[in-house]
Amino acid sequence: MDEDDFLTAVGDLRDLLHDIPEWRLPAADWPEVGEALRAARSALGAADTARLQDLVADLELLSPMRMQSQAGPEELTESPDEVNELVHKLDLDLDASDDQDRHEEAGNQAQKETEEGDGDRP
Repeated sequence: MDEDDFLTAVGDLRDLLHDIPEWRLPAADWPEVGEALRAARSALGAADTARLQDLVADLELLSPMRMQSQAGPEELTESPDEVNELVHKLDLDLDASDDQDRHEEAGNQAQKETEEGDGDRP
């Protein structure tokens, strides 16, 4: 797997993170969501593309659009604080990663310009 696969998985995770606070699930399903988010945070930190892709797929399957629960609407609950905190932490992790990538790209571009400029000297 390459960097494009990792970036796709990160993008898919980011999309899910924006949706999760709006989910309404049976209370018994939220611990599974929390577990998948904790594992996704770990996979993100390790840049484990395959694991991150698997966890994104697991989270998609847990979404209310995919889950065909027997629970009635009155039994559905909002995301608990623990899940909201994990979503927030993952968002921060992704933002920090984006900032680091932009910083590295700027450094690489500056280095390239310096090297190209050195070639002009006699």
